[in-house]
Amino acid sequence: MTEENIEQQELDAILAEIKDRIPPPWGKTIACGEGWHQLVAKCHLELKALDPNYEICQIKEKFGTLRFYFWTKKDDETELAMWKTSQKYELASAELCELTGKPGKLMFKQGLYKTLAEEYEKEGWEPSIGVEAVKIFGKEST
Repeated sequence: MTEENIEQQELDAILAEIKDRIPPPWGKTIACGEGWHQLVAKCHLELKALDPNYEICQIKEKFGTLRFYFWTKKDDETELAMWKTSQKYELASAELCELTGKPGKLMFKQGLYKTLAEEYEKEGWEPSIGVEAVKIFGKEST
């Protein structure tokens, strides 16, 4: 994964290309914050290098990290390489604020998990480590 950011004009073109690859039943949307758009674009470029004809089902945030769901008609070895690539970006998203792209950490608020920059603690988000079960489940555990 390259550390350099993709220029905004090129990023916009890559994101449009990604949306074009998503079949209509899935909705042509990238369901994560702009802070992860660089990760999404870089992941797409790496996946496309492995299979130029791969199909995207969904790209979204789930439990505070990026998820990239796709199909390929390539061999098992290529498919495994593609899943490893998507996992690399999922792991990278766990350390990057979904909204700003700044360094982030997994936070919790009202039943939701998001990877956010520290500044969001002022808005009621709190680090997920040490969150009491009552805040997660809404009742005392028995």
